[in-house]
Amino acid sequence: MNADQMPLNQTVVVAQTDFFRSTATRISSDVVELVYFDQPTGDETMKIHARVDGATSELISFHRVYWKVQINGRAATEADLEDITKKASMRMAADAVTRTITIIL
Repeated sequence: MNADQMPLNQTVVVAQTDFFRSTATRISSDVVELVYFDQPTGDETMKIHARVDGATSELISFHRVYWKVQINGRAATEADLEDITKKASMRMAADAVTRTITIIL
């Protein structure tokens, strides 16, 4: 199901393996909340608000030890990590297998 076809407040499992699970919930007409969990522990490792049209995302929270972060092709610094959850819109992708968040500013 595409994000623009999801009913409001419905949560669906997007992916699930022995190592991670991700869910999507349509929280408004133009935003889907994506949440990633560590499957063995059930701990939430990242939350993203993504525009339904795929244009931009907002990184709400993430577990700094669990995820590696790259910004514009380089490893993120501590200062970068402090700053990225304050940015309202950016292009980003998450690879749950390699535990890498790639951000383009």
